[in-house]
Amino acid sequence: MAVSLYFSHKLELLLKQFSADLAQQKEAVFQPSYVVTQTEGMEKWVSMGVAKEKGVFANFSYMKPNDMVLEVARILKVTQHFKMTPNKIKWWLYFLLNEDEFVNRFQIVSRYYHGMENSDLRRMQLATKIADVFDQMVIYRQDYIKAWNDNNYIDKEDRMEAWQAFLWSKIHQKLEGALDRTQLKDRLLKLLKNDKELQQLVKQKFPCISVFGLSVITDYHIEFFHELAQIIDVRFYFLNPAPEVYWYDCKSTKELQKLSARYQNFRPNSFTVGNDLLMSWGKLGQQLFSAFLDHDNIVNNFYAIDREEQEPITLLQHLQHEINQNISPSERDSISKDLLLDGSLQIHNCHSAAREVEVLYNFLVKTMSENTHLAPHHILVMLPNVEAYSPYIQSVFDNAPYRIPYSIADRDLQQSEDFVAVLLSLLELNDHEFTSEKILRLLDYKRVASQFGISDPSLVRRVVNEANIRFGWDTPKDDSETHLVSWQMGLERIVLGIAMKGGEMYEFETEQILCYDSLEGGQAFEMLRFISFVKTIKQLVQAGKRERNLAEWRNYIQQIGDAFLGSDVDNEGIQVVMSQLDYLVDVEVLAEALIPRAVFLQAVSGLLGSSTSSSGYLKGNVTFCSTVPMRSIPFKVVAFLGMNSEDFPRQDSIIGFDLIAQKPRKGDRSLKLNDKYLFLEAILSAEASFYISYIGRSIKDNSLKEPSILIEDLLNYLQQQSTEKVADLLVIQHPLHGFSSKYNTAQNPRLYTYFSFHNGNNGVALLEKTLETETETEGEKSIRVFQLMNAIAKPIQHYFNHSLKVYFDSESLLVPETEIFSLNKLEEWHFKTYLLKNKLDDDYVRKQKQAGHLPLANVGPLFLENLKNDIEPFCAKYQELTIGFEEENREGALTLENYMLHFDLPVFVKENEVRQVDVCFSKKTVENALKSWIKHLVLIASGVEVKTLFISNENNLCCVFNNRTVAIEILNDLVKFYFDASKNIKPIIHQDFFKLWSKGAEQLSIEKLSDFFKSHSDDHYLQAFCNLKGVENELNESILPDLEMLYKPFNEAFYR
Repeated sequence: MAVSLYFSHKLELLLKQFSADLAQQKEAVFQPSYVVTQTEGMEKWVSMGVAKEKGVFANFSYMKPNDMVLEVARILKVTQHFKMTPNKIKWWLYFLLNEDEFVNRFQIVSRYYHGMENSDLRRMQLATKIADVFDQMVIYRQDYIKAWNDNNYIDKEDRMEAWQAFLWSKIHQKLEGALDRTQLKDRLLKLLKNDKELQQLVKQKFPCISVFGLSVITDYHIEFFHELAQIIDVRFYFLNPAPEVYWYDCKSTKELQKLSARYQNFRPNSFTVGNDLLMSWGKLGQQLFSAFLDHDNIVNNFYAIDREEQEPITLLQHLQHEINQNISPSERDSISKDLLLDGSLQIHNCHSAAREVEVLYNFLVKTMSENTHLAPHHILVMLPNVEAYSPYIQSVFDNAPYRIPYSIADRDLQQSEDFVAVLLSLLELNDHEFTSEKILRLLDYKRVASQFGISDPSLVRRVVNEANIRFGWDTPKDDSETHLVSWQMGLERIVLGIAMKGGEMYEFETEQILCYDSLEGGQAFEMLRFISFVKTIKQLVQAGKRERNLAEWRNYIQQIGDAFLGSDVDNEGIQVVMSQLDYLVDVEVLAEALIPRAVFLQAVSGLLGSSTSSSGYLKGNVTFCSTVPMRSIPFKVVAFLGMNSEDFPRQDSIIGFDLIAQKPRKGDRSLKLNDKYLFLEAILSAEASFYISYIGRSIKDNSLKEPSILIEDLLNYLQQQSTEKVADLLVIQHPLHGFSSKYNTAQNPRLYTYFSFHNGNNGVALLEKTLETETETEGEKSIRVFQLMNAIAKPIQHYFNHSLKVYFDSESLLVPETEIFSLNKLEEWHFKTYLLKNKLDDDYVRKQKQAGHLPLANVGPLFLENLKNDIEPFCAKYQELTIGFEEENREGALTLENYMLHFDLPVFVKENEVRQVDVCFSKKTVENALKSWIKHLVLIASGVEVKTLFISNENNLCCVFNNRTVAIEILNDLVKFYFDASKNIKPIIHQDFFKLWSKGAEQLSIEKLSDFFKSHSDDHYLQAFCNLKGVENELNESILPDLEMLYKPFNEAFYR
């Protein structure tokens, strides 16, 4: 039996060797082959690669290194270890930390949680951290573990070691006969050496083991595999960045400079200078291969796989070649400008994660259009944080002009699985957090909505919002009146609205209830199903309040799965949770101990936080994944997003009581070194292009943000051999917005975009794809009078809304989770209009509170009283002008030149006299007077002789214009203006422009009109116009005829 170690800088060559070795094996037909890998991505790639090479790939079993250790332990009948896993130790620690002996003896620790608020939760959080530290120590500090097992210490003066050793010993006492991983390894090695019968069992199970593609392996596992190789064949297939040279003791120029500065007698000539990038990023590889070199029988079986040397052409190939050959700085070739700009290595500086994804999409479209042989499955995109980028990936790629198939792999189960999200949401719910949005959010999961037969979540959202449901199931009825915004009250209103006449108040026991009045036909059944959904949640939340033992919590979770996903659903989230809970059944202390809900939630969150979805790998699409699962796997295009200073490489989070971090040793786990080596592997695995992006500018103030230190290393490395400014040539600076005018210009061909909102030349035209409006469709062409009024009164807003489909003041998609505390301007206007015509009474106030239109308790009536006082001057004038008149509506349609103008307008009638009385409560009197003018023209054009009276703070106006022919002509001009303003922005501010216009033509100038735009910082549409279109670009002499058309007849009718 023997051990073999094959290494190469190309994973494809290792796969060919692995495939060839498989063909030489002579095991029985039904004897499975065992392969040890590190990630599921590697497993799938190996399976597909061997199947492609040999035509078939079957009867293989993949294992992780720890799984292999445990499987050998099972064969050797060493089963006691299974009680010493981190998840089980965590629960033992949770209870041990509460024992009086520990609390009193180690107050330095116990004062963190003992006697504190949320003591149980704090204890579980601490137990989780301690268990993680112990799990690392059995691998990296076996001397500590062995000392503790013998009731000794490594450092008797270390207070941190004292309490950890105490807890470790207590766990061993509780789990009498159980083995930790250190003891397990020693027991296995002893049996593998001495027990011939057990050796035979291992041979029968594992004739040969292949360890493929591991980038990280500990001394613990090397020692285990080395001993295993004494009785069976063990073959290692490892990626080596520089397989043909001995680089494990080399130093970089920077390291030699540091050593020279530190030691006076240091002789740098005694060390070999290696490639700077390989030395900086490959330290983990040096440690890995140095560990193997400590074993003579492995050293004698090192095999570097032969490869065909190719002359490097592109910048990426030059970089890979220098790393593969460990070329020192003095031996490197110079780098030309053309090489830097060949596109094989690109770095993109963006303002946000969303922009990073947009820029990546544009790069992929361009690259795939230029290379017809490049398919989506040839592209890998790596991300330090998949969850942070997933929403942007879905938003950009799902709505892009050209569809590129993609998949997001290894997502956190909490984000990717319906059941997990529902479970955690329900466990987090309590009476205080039973809010509208937290309940409605559950319907975003299609499987949950389908389980309850809910097909229209948008209807449910609207009804919940309009029924004034905000928080709490059934809050107490007191002076705060918060029960009016509870679920109980809201659902009662909905049911009453279905069963009885809506919009009415009905007396029930202690109070009157306002029936909800907006449901018709099938909508009622939809809401009844939703009510069943909410009551199911309420029952489960109530049931989850009490403490339970582990078995009862397991049954509770099963109830949630059955209720929200169905008992017949095969769900990965359910399987993970159930398997983890089943795994804990032999923890004796959990059999009867009652676990609080908060503690159980913390434990379950931890279980799921360490679990990822197994879907999404190598599906034939562009693969987005985190950095680890697909590391070192070759792709034609490899992209690395999120290369920010604070995100990559990751920094180790050091816990104050972590003995490993306090006294570090060579070979300890290091996230920083691991990420550096991972980045090195990513560069070497890219076959045609390597793409990097990072957030290098603040989205708030455009200030500089530092990229990852690895980007700086790469730029400095290239700068050493170039006379050009490498950063200026290689780093592409992208503007803040995708619609910037810097895109698609001849001046900078490296800035390009394929998104349809860009017109190809002038990117400042935001979403400028002049849309066919509803009023211009083939067939009947018509508009309504309120559309015309709004367009004339606010032409800039009309352009954004009508043409660009941009709405700055649109309603929030989220339902409020608190009662109303104040009124906005529109709500105040509605109440002022009501109070203008009606008296204030208690029934009206009660109705408005239940409908969610007024603040609760005494605040609502106080608001109305203040509004009543504000409009008192208007009321007297309004009553004077309308007394004796009856209010009625005039509706119809006017036939104009090319359009139908539909109207439905209120008027006051007394005998043969018709009046239109409009009241303006705001300071924008010109806008509102123009609306009154348009309504007046419509009524006159329809044959109604009307007198319009306009009441405002500034002045009271009267219009008696009654020329029907002229009214139709003016309306035709206004409709033309409406459609012109839909396509071409009309930069008009009536309140300011009209005052200047009324002073005479000699006062009217573009310079004076432009000044008005500086004083409207509170108007989002005006600000957007100024920033995106530019006053200087759009405001010119062509606006003057429009002002004359709008203001001249209006001024003559109202102001003279």
